[in-house]
Amino acid sequence: MVRRRMGVARTTSGILRASQHVLSPRGAGDDDRCADQSACAGIKPALKLKMAALRTALLVVALSLATTSAFSTYRLRIPNGLSVKGFGAVGHVNKVGGGQPTQFGIDFERGGGRWNAAICALDSDGDGATNGEELGDPCCEWRVGLPVRPNPTSPGHPDTFTAAELAEMKCTPSSTEAPAPLPEQRSATAFAPLSTDGSDAKDL
Repeated sequence: MVRRRMGVARTTSGILRASQHVLSPRGAGDDDRCADQSACAGIKPALKLKMAALRTALLVVALSLATTSAFSTYRLRIPNGLSVKGFGAVGHVNKVGGGQPTQFGIDFERGGGRWNAAICALDSDGDGATNGEELGDPCCEWRVGLPVRPNPTSPGHPDTFTAAELAEMKCTPSSTEAPAPLPEQRSATAFAPLSTDGSDAKDL
């Protein structure tokens, strides 16, 4: 999370430097030409105001783009992160992202910003369903690229579940689990002692 914030800061700083280069006066000569001209007195302050407004607008756009990129990266690290209906950011109190983090956001960051069994097994929002159950990974087996159950809910915003709904969300054995191997079948003569005089050769 810290690295992501540093990346956002670098991106914003780069765009701001570019805007200053584009919007700055052409050169010292321009100021010199207006030094003794009263007609330029009102133009220069107005130009500075416009430049300040444009810089502010560019900064807002840069922050918006950087924040959107950070949220998208965050959501790709959890199961169904892009599919929680009504929630653009399950890790923030504000459903669209930004501002105060939810308990899930805090837990996820403390866990290194990676989905794992420990984060999956928590019930961060205290609504009776684990984070994994809410995000469609009740067995805590999800890895990036693997399919998960549909219709996830937010692990950062408490829901009201019925007992039946909670039971339905629980981990169930996979239907594709390989069956246990059958006991090895041994022949009736596998352990029968052989005679030394060849009298049992007719039974081979």
